[in-house]
Amino acid sequence: TSTRDSKSSYKVNFWSRQYCYLSVTMTRRLNADLKRQIMNFAVNFFQMGVLCLLSSELLQMIEFSSNALEMATLGHLYNQFEMAGTLLNMEMVARTLSDIPDHIARPYAISFVTDGGVNRIVSGNWNTKFPDELYQDLFRFEKGDIEVLIAALELPERLHFANGYQSNSYEAVHIVLRRLSAPCRWVNLSMEFDLRPQYLSVIFNNTVMLLFRKWGSFIRSLDHHFMDREHLEVYAEAFQRKGCPLEDVVFTIDGTKQIICRPGHGLQNSAYCGHHHQHCLGYQFIELPTGINIVFGPYNGFEHDSTSVKMIRLEEKLTDMLDFTSDGGAAYKVFLDSGYALGNTFITPFSRRRVLTPEERRFNREMSAVRQPSEWGIGRVKALFSFLEFKRNVRVLQMPVGAMFLVSVHLKNIHSTLYGSQTAAYFGLPTLSLLEYLGL
Repeated sequence: TSTRDSKSSYKVNFWSRQYCYLSVTMTRRLNADLKRQIMNFAVNFFQMGVLCLLSSELLQMIEFSSNALEMATLGHLYNQFEMAGTLLNMEMVARTLSDIPDHIARPYAISFVTDGGVNRIVSGNWNTKFPDELYQDLFRFEKGDIEVLIAALELPERLHFANGYQSNSYEAVHIVLRRLSAPCRWVNLSMEFDLRPQYLSVIFNNTVMLLFRKWGSFIRSLDHHFMDREHLEVYAEAFQRKGCPLEDVVFTIDGTKQIICRPGHGLQNSAYCGHHHQHCLGYQFIELPTGINIVFGPYNGFEHDSTSVKMIRLEEKLTDMLDFTSDGGAAYKVFLDSGYALGNTFITPFSRRRVLTPEERRFNREMSAVRQPSEWGIGRVKALFSFLEFKRNVRVLQMPVGAMFLVSVHLKNIHSTLYGSQTAAYFGLPTLSLLEYLGL
């Protein structure tokens, strides 16, 4: 018994020193980490059967505390544990900790939301929540098209998430668009949506994954009706009208990098790009003359564009899809920049490693002019949804970065069908309607 008591006393003294140190050095609000530490502290004392020592330790922590918020929190815990002195099961301890008032436990978030979330977005108030003139700046879509967007995305009316959080289609789509449209923190959006930051994060991440599971294969597929033979003929004619020196070129391909925050857990080498000297993820864009994008990825940051398309055997798939010579038609081509390898279907500029003839220089110049729209599509995605470029907050393993990018491309395509595209205007082609894009 004396040995057990000495061990218990040692543990008490050890944790006493640790918590004294924490109470002296902690200068910010009580967060989840400290609450977990207090919970573990309570578990140890219950197992030793000396709950009374917990009260004395909390008193010592209060004495050493110099932060008013921490003193109030610890004082509240002290009173609760004094009343729970006769309770010898962990369920009551957990219930006691969960009863900490929100104005003490969450002072940073509670000041931005109302009691009960009475100002949350629902189907009855969403059209009066934000002013009409700010809708495109905040959400990139006009207010009158929000219901069209929800129907196009096929979002369910009610959304239920694994941790018990609930939302609705109007609130979820507004949160996704608002987050993606500009670099911002969740605490900045708490006041707008009357939700705490952690609640907003759960809704955003789960909605993005819901959309990715629904549309991820669609945005990365070549099997679309607007990629059939009839449409390809129209695309080839559009390139010819713009002075393309080659016949039967139907679209262009280009790669892009999404800069991300330096990842942990041994992923630095996979994500690091030596060319950009940044950690990033890679994507391959197909830019159609109608302004619609098909995207493949994400790839490791160090992967070269040429290697990325070889990994998915893209040229072989396009060769099978674009070759109509067996039916007396044409074998259509795709134009890419000099970062890709020349192939049967892939056409690249003449290499500048040697002296080019005047005809070769003219070919490169003319092809470069018609290849510019491939940059416009990539730029449009990142301009509409500039959060994708917010390096400090784009963190793999903490959010669905790849799914977020692919969903953004899908949203950009819907945006192009509703409001037009610079690429379609350049080639003089009508923009696909929303129903044509979705194949309905």
